[in-house]
Amino acid sequence: MMKRLVFTIFCLFGTILCAAAQMKHPYKWNVVSKAAKTDLIEFKIALKQENIEKLHALAYAVSDPESSRYGKHLNNEQIALLIGAPSSRIEKVQQWLNAHIPSAKITVSHHRDYVRVRASVAEVESLFPGLQLHYFTPSESSGVTTTILRSFQPPRVPESLQDDIESVYGLHDFPFARRRKTSLRNDFPGIKITPDVLIPFYNISSEGSPKSPKSLQAVAEFQQEYFYPSDIVAFQKQFNLPQTPVKIIGINKPDKGYLAEAALDIEWMFAVSPNIPIWVFSFDQFDLIEWSQNVTATPGAPLVHSISYAGGESDYSTQTMDRVNTEFAKMAAMGFSILVASGDDGTGHTGIFSCGTFMPNFPGTLPFVTSVGGTYLTPSHDEIAISFSSGGFSTYFSQPP
Repeated sequence: MMKRLVFTIFCLFGTILCAAAQMKHPYKWNVVSKAAKTDLIEFKIALKQENIEKLHALAYAVSDPESSRYGKHLNNEQIALLIGAPSSRIEKVQQWLNAHIPSAKITVSHHRDYVRVRASVAEVESLFPGLQLHYFTPSESSGVTTTILRSFQPPRVPESLQDDIESVYGLHDFPFARRRKTSLRNDFPGIKITPDVLIPFYNISSEGSPKSPKSLQAVAEFQQEYFYPSDIVAFQKQFNLPQTPVKIIGINKPDKGYLAEAALDIEWMFAVSPNIPIWVFSFDQFDLIEWSQNVTATPGAPLVHSISYAGGESDYSTQTMDRVNTEFAKMAAMGFSILVASGDDGTGHTGIFSCGTFMPNFPGTLPFVTSVGGTYLTPSHDEIAISFSSGGFSTYFSQPP
C-alpha cells in the first residue's frame, strides 16, 4: 500500500511539473534581434469557414465503399463553394487591410478561407498595435540554423472583425515539430533491413512501369531537411532499383540544410514502390496548413502523401488542430490519401518517472489520415510491432466512424 501511495504522489507531482513546463514561451526559441522596419514578413488570416460538419460527412462518404457517394470526389471549386467564406466577409477583411497597409500584397486562397498578406514589419506592427516583431532562432536546432520573424505578443483583431476572422498565423505561433534524433534506436532484435529484404517479404514487383500517369507518390519535408539528388541515384544503383525520377516542389538547398532524413524518406519510398515517381513538397517551416493548401493548389499533384513529422498534441492549440483537421478533411474529400508516421515516443508519457498524462503525436491523431507505426523482422522473418511505436489514441479528437 505504501509503494502504491508513493507512486501516486510522484505521478501527481509529475503532472504538475509537466503542466508548468508547457507554459514556457516561446517554445525552445531564442530572441536574436529586433526586426528592421523595412523587413518583409508574410502571414495568413484564417477566415471563419462554413459547413465544417458537412465537409466531414462528405469526406467519410467518398471514402466509404458502402456509401452511394464512394469515389465521387470533390474538386477545388466545389470545396470553395462548400467551405469558403462569403464574398462579403472577404471584402470586409480586404477593406480593413487596404485601409491600414495599402501597399501590402494581399491574396485570397483558392478555397476562399485564408487571406495571405505580405507586408513590411512597420506596416504589420501598425496593423496590430502592441505587436513587436523579432528574429528568433531555435534553442535546439540539431545542427540547422534557421531564423523566423515572430512576436511575443499575439496579434489582436479589431472587435468589428471578430465574427469574420478566426485566427492569424505566422506572427505569434512558433513551430513545434520534433523529428530529428541524435542517434538511431537499436534496442530491438531485428535483422538488418535493405530493399533486398523488403521486396521479397512484401512480394513487391520492381518490373515494368506504372499503367497510369496518375500513379505518383509524394513526401512532405520541413525545417530545412534537404537532400542531394545524387544520393537517391546512388541508392537506386546500389540496390538495383529502377532509376525512377524525383520532382521537387519548393525548396531544396542541400549545401545549407539538414541532411539524412529527407533522403531516408525518399529512398525507402522507392524501396517499397520502385517504379512510382516521387514528388517532394519541401518547406522551410513546419506548417501543415500551408503544405495542404500548396498540395491541393498544385495541378496534377500525387494523390498519396507521406508525412514523417510530429509534435505532441499538447504543443498545439485546439484551434490550430481543428484548422489542420479541416484541411485534411478537404484533402480526403478530394481523394487524397495521407499516411502519417505515428511517432516513436510510445504513449508519449509525461511527468516524473513518465507517470503523467499520455500524449500522442499530432498529426497522426487526425481522423482523416492513416497513422502508420513501425515493425521489425526477426531472424526467422516474423514481423513484430516495435515497442516504442506510437499512435492509436487521441486526447482531443473522437474516434472516426
